[in-house]
Amino acid sequence: MIKRYGCKFVRIVRSSLGTEYTIQVVYERPEAPENSCADTPMAVDLSCKAIATLADGKSYAPIKKSEPRRDALRRRAAKTKKGTRLRRKRFGAWRKEAERVVRRNRGYRHEVAADVVKRSANLFLEDLKVGCMTRAGGSRKTGLNRSMRAQGLYELVQLLKYKSALLGGKVELVPPNDTTQRCSACHHKPEERLRLADRKHRCAMCGKTQCRDVNAALNVLYRGLCPDGWAASLSYAQHVSAHPDAERHPLLDAVAGLGSVQNRARELHPQGCCAPTSAGEIDHRPRGCAKISGNVAWGRRGFWGLAVGSWPL
Repeated sequence: MIKRYGCKFVRIVRSSLGTEYTIQVVYERPEAPENSCADTPMAVDLSCKAIATLADGKSYAPIKKSEPRRDALRRRAAKTKKGTRLRRKRFGAWRKEAERVVRRNRGYRHEVAADVVKRSANLFLEDLKVGCMTRAGGSRKTGLNRSMRAQGLYELVQLLKYKSALLGGKVELVPPNDTTQRCSACHHKPEERLRLADRKHRCAMCGKTQCRDVNAALNVLYRGLCPDGWAASLSYAQHVSAHPDAERHPLLDAVAGLGSVQNRARELHPQGCCAPTSAGEIDHRPRGCAKISGNVAWGRRGFWGLAVGSWPL
């Protein structure tokens, strides 16, 4: 990098404890033109169970909220007598370990952000207010608050923004309301809210079962690509049916059963038995088939098509 772009200046930074020195090389790298990246958009769900989960199912391990060695050094130092040399020595060892943990976690966030941007530089993220999320809750939420703060989600978002800008991509923030609760296939919202302990999202309407973080990432993707469809409480399939010129995404097509499902139906029934009407329903059904909401319909003749916006007979 230095040979390619040229070195602007070099500085030596001493750590807060004065025990380590870091050489920082600063160079000026030209950014790619804005919105020049042609990558397929991708959505990222940020949480404390997995620091980042992509809409395609890729997830990254979370950062531990507790470090046994650091915490043991802190407890050991707190037990020594105040004002003694031993106390200063033990607290110095604790600060050194704490600084090492901070550097390691920051490096891990850089690795996660770089890997995400390599997959796609055009990203949709939830506009999370981490400070508000961890401000209250009392003793019943102490562990969750510590885990959320340990992830450093705000820093991760900033890293994603600047790494994406270097490649000519962009990061858009969408409101996080109901992205975890709603089903990414049929847009149904359950009456009973999911708890943090519920790691699977099971839809009572269409029967879709998947990881809750992947479901949230798909909803973030849908909300970013089709904000009008989300605001109108329409599923992705209903929105595409009502707006044929709407922007499509292969991941959302796969979840909603569009594309490959309809092609397979045409192969089995070339007479057009699954041609949708303007209302989103399917006419000319083979005998014995039932209309369902947001799923593939089966009957005595087997697989035949996709019904959207209808109810079981």
